[in-house]
Amino acid sequence: MKKKLLAKRYGVIVMAAALTITGSAPALSAADSKANILAQAAQIEVSKMQILAKDAGDNSRAGEKSDPDKADTNDKADADDKADTNDKADADDKTGTEGIKLTKKTFQRDYKMKNGKVYKQISFEYPEASGDSEAAQTINSLYKKLLRKWKKAAKQNLKDAKEIVGEREDDICYTDEVSYEVMNNDENYISIVSLGYVYELGAHGMPYRYSYIFDTATGKKVSAAKLLGISKKQLNEKVRSLYLEQFDKDPESGFYPSRDDVQSALEDLDFNKNLYYLKDGKIYFYADPYVVGPYAAGFMEVSIDLEEKA
Repeated sequence: MKKKLLAKRYGVIVMAAALTITGSAPALSAADSKANILAQAAQIEVSKMQILAKDAGDNSRAGEKSDPDKADTNDKADADDKADTNDKADADDKTGTEGIKLTKKTFQRDYKMKNGKVYKQISFEYPEASGDSEAAQTINSLYKKLLRKWKKAAKQNLKDAKEIVGEREDDICYTDEVSYEVMNNDENYISIVSLGYVYELGAHGMPYRYSYIFDTATGKKVSAAKLLGISKKQLNEKVRSLYLEQFDKDPESGFYPSRDDVQSALEDLDFNKNLYYLKDGKIYFYADPYVVGPYAAGFMEVSIDLEEKA
């Protein structure tokens, strides 16, 4: 709730910046106005709503509604998704000499009306670990479950997308796209960050992330707290203090103007919930857009060197 209030309070900063760049606000059609209302309502929570990354292995929510546009989208069961998937190798995904080879896989789909007009496009890139080792199977199982959950989440606004895009004369449509970046891949740990961007015809889209650190030998997830040798409580205290130190050093580096608001938002964040990645011997922690700063600030990060283990 505090996150929403902060975004609402400081959202005017983003709008003012947009007006400064463009010189004027563009005229909006009825369809654009409706799109903006729906998009702005969804953007604040999109990174947590779209991807339930921390429990990707859980079952889907009970009572989830079926796809309302199934008759129009030529949607297939998950078992048939191979027809919509373009698989290709990415040699650059192996960045360490002792890490696991990762191949890029891509799921993509266009949702179309009966007249052929596309009203939503989705794509999801994810890594596939090579071989039949325990580590490879564990990593692959997690991303397959994550893909299934993401596809179900991506379908939730199909009815709105079809209605709003159908009222437009241009070819602009809803999109949800996910790529990924391998931050670390060596004999000890693999760190992967998935980078999402959802666009619902508003003033701008909304980026989101989710990330994992894996044990290279077993493929099991490794927490930042374990890597640093501290408790989860100590980790939150440490990370929050780093953000506040950064604010005190340079309040205009992207934060909201009020230190109390920033501190309050940080207290609502649990950085143990996959809000981190490993790169170059450091663990980077991040806060989503709108959490401690406006949209224009992007993902605000702080880092801890692994040498700082307790």
